[in-house]
Amino acid sequence: MKLLFLILLSGIICSFAQDLNTNGIWVPWSTSQDGVPDHAVVGGKDKNGLMYVIRAEHYHIDEKKNFTESFRGKVVGRYSPDIKFAAVPYFNLEYQKENFEVLTHTNYEWKTTNVHKVFIPGGYDSLNDPIYICRVAHKKFIIPGKIHIGSCWISFDGFEHQYRNWETLVKKNE
Repeated sequence: MKLLFLILLSGIICSFAQDLNTNGIWVPWSTSQDGVPDHAVVGGKDKNGLMYVIRAEHYHIDEKKNFTESFRGKVVGRYSPDIKFAAVPYFNLEYQKENFEVLTHTNYEWKTTNVHKVFIPGGYDSLNDPIYICRVAHKKFIIPGKIHIGSCWISFDGFEHQYRNWETLVKKNE
């Protein structure tokens, strides 16, 4: 019985390691937790320390439709664990998030490329179109964000900022 348990356990561990190495795993997290999950993907750095790649569900309140709230997708953003701050860019603004998912992986790297087939999907918009992961130099910092509609969009100081040149997250050796 112990041998069967160990065989099953080793299969689960191998399966987890394989998924982590090939696809990445999004780990549920919140600003109330300390640190980041093991193998969290570093997306950049600012005056407060390292920033990690996250995604979060985003809902937008539409003033034209009686202030109804509508789902806008899982949007890629950033998390700074040293100050417990998570945010995503959307429609010209920066939206803080308490609950989100942190990307974990062991075989990604940042590259300047426009080859869409190697981009790592990070989320999706309200039409279910993919959102990819990018980062840019902004005000002497490196800030992670989302690739959407041909640009890299980041959140910083309360606003969304657009860039035409960026690095994207890809699997190593691609």
